[in-house]
Amino acid sequence: MTMPCLLRQDFDSAAFGRPFFRLARFDPERLPGELAARAEDPDVMIDAKLPAEEIGQAALLQRLGFRKVSTQIALSRRVDGAEHGEDGARIGNRLALEPTDVARHAANFIYDRFALDIAVDRAAHDAFYTRWITNSLSGARHRVADLPGGFATFRDEGDALRIDLLSVLDKGRGTGTALLRAILAHGGRLGRGRVDVVTECENKPAIQLYLSLGFQPVAFHTALHFGRAVPHAR
Repeated sequence: MTMPCLLRQDFDSAAFGRPFFRLARFDPERLPGELAARAEDPDVMIDAKLPAEEIGQAALLQRLGFRKVSTQIALSRRVDGAEHGEDGARIGNRLALEPTDVARHAANFIYDRFALDIAVDRAAHDAFYTRWITNSLSGARHRVADLPGGFATFRDEGDALRIDLLSVLDKGRGTGTALLRAILAHGGRLGRGRVDVVTECENKPAIQLYLSLGFQPVAFHTALHFGRAVPHAR
């Protein structure tokens, strides 16, 4: 059986309160038909990520009604057992935050692809990130590095640790640096070979932070969305 081009995303559907699909397979023959069928639902939302160099595929998606919302950069940093973490950052299985603090962190994401998409209103964005943060801090799949006013979640991916979320409320105090150094040191202790992360090219502060700690760009992707303006999650 041929895998469909568009796959429903249960987490995103629940977070946004509307059907959410992801482009899982680029097939120019099948995609227009699948897209037309999904687009019959006025609430549908679909996202797609392509290697940035695939400009032909991106052009086809835009002709089909997708809009380009951001360019994402993947960065990677090699680690070894000699890595040293910053004093004060704690690595744990989960982190309990008050709802007001979760809301502050959700509002702190201003450079992500949903924040950059003018068709996604801020209330829907923050509802999505509130759910994502809560899930990422729950200990179900991720571990957490935390300091007062900031956290970073990450998970094992084979020989690597992959950062899921990084949020710092009080800027300019070295919190982000300390959190990342703690993750690098943790990766070294576990014998992992590298730490990976993805962010938006529009997020200059985050990119500068990663570069300052030795992360190097390894790939670029184009993020595209399909769907009308998003109301607040129901």
